[in-house]
Amino acid sequence: MRLWGTPGKIWMLTTLFVVSASVLVLSIRAEVDSSGQTVDVIGAHSETNLTYAQNLYFVLAAMDTDAANYMLVGSDPTPPLTEGRISGDYQALRQTAVNLLISVDQNVAHSNRERYAVYRLEIKLHQFDSSVAFAWLLNDQGRHAEALVAWEQATDLMQNEIDGILEAALDLADINRQTLNTAYAQSQAHEAAFHLPILVAASASAGSLSAVALMLFLFRRTRRAVNPPLVVAALLLLALTAGANQALTVSGQRLEAARQAYDTVDALRQARALVFDGKADESRYLLDPGRRPMYEEVFLIRSRAVATFPSRPTLATYDAELAQQVQVLDAGGRVEIDGDLGTGLQGVHGDEEAAAAMAVLASYATFQRDDRVLRADLARNDLREAVRFTLSPQAGESQGDLNALDVGLGGWIAIEQTRGDADLAAGARALDGWQLIPVAVWALVAALVYVGIRPRLKEYPSMFTIIADRLTTSR
Repeated sequence: MRLWGTPGKIWMLTTLFVVSASVLVLSIRAEVDSSGQTVDVIGAHSETNLTYAQNLYFVLAAMDTDAANYMLVGSDPTPPLTEGRISGDYQALRQTAVNLLISVDQNVAHSNRERYAVYRLEIKLHQFDSSVAFAWLLNDQGRHAEALVAWEQATDLMQNEIDGILEAALDLADINRQTLNTAYAQSQAHEAAFHLPILVAASASAGSLSAVALMLFLFRRTRRAVNPPLVVAALLLLALTAGANQALTVSGQRLEAARQAYDTVDALRQARALVFDGKADESRYLLDPGRRPMYEEVFLIRSRAVATFPSRPTLATYDAELAQQVQVLDAGGRVEIDGDLGTGLQGVHGDEEAAAAMAVLASYATFQRDDRVLRADLARNDLREAVRFTLSPQAGESQGDLNALDVGLGGWIAIEQTRGDADLAAGARALDGWQLIPVAVWALVAALVYVGIRPRLKEYPSMFTIIADRLTTSR
């Protein structure tokens, strides 16, 4: 009997089928592992570190505010805050900043650029803390002019647009934001139908064609119309391909939904940090007469970053335009707000979040109106009242209204964070079991193929017998 007779051709087609199935299984495993790593990058590292960096920016801005407020309170004994309380708040904020830096450092997983940003922040934070302590010491000694110079050095270290502490915090956030964007971009390949890569599609096609060829060959040689084990094996491969495609598609869709929610969280956290940095600008404005025009301009820049409008408002027109947008939103209309709050409003889902967004926008309008009140007090040369108003935690006064805004922002952030976390978890669950399913299917397919061809092979001498006969004949 010829070596490449019927048994040889059966084994050749069977080998082609099993090899194609093996390539398919390995390719699906690689795709699933890649998607799982994307989920891990987003959930365990980059999204977490982005949150740390944004919270760090907020804490640093609050520290800068306290650095100025301590000296404001020292110059006027009437505000409801005392130097001791502000100092205590500052120390608590500083410890929070240190803890956040430690958390980021322990969670660094991607680049030395990220680690360098953390170390740079640690060094500069020590420098800022030392400068603030020196300014406060001079202030306590009654050397107010020298204290103001020392405080300016501290706040410049915090606010420098090129190499400042806040700029370093933004850089740390941008590093993780870029990593997130890269992970999201990779996940988008899993959204479209039939997204699986060429290798998977080719191996699935080759497996199906080889199975069909094997069945046709067996039909021609044995006149048996159907080989059930081979039919089931081929169907299993097709089902495996379809199932993997569905799992990866669902995972990609959930990751896209998570990205939308986290983008809103990102924008709202930035808005929160900028609002508190704007509050620090108010304290700096009151404390440092020589720099008031600069601090007023910076406050406006930050306000526009939080929420701006097509007309590019000034401080004189900002309140009226914001009030108009609040009315439009309250009436259920479409607002024209850019900036971080505008981004947040674009991602609103459901009545609960719509109510939270409306409350935040109204509170932000109140915060802005309070700013004009303290500037009007100062314009009347009533610095004492301006300081009292800006530091007062009572509702209807500057710090109290800021606290209310912060609570509202926190609630809105929590809604979107919960939604994003749920979508991310759903994306991970869509991949559950797919590390093992392809392997189990491959083992079952291999067994079915063997069961399908064994009865046909038993009708012929085995390959070993054919080879042995050929060797014996050649001698």
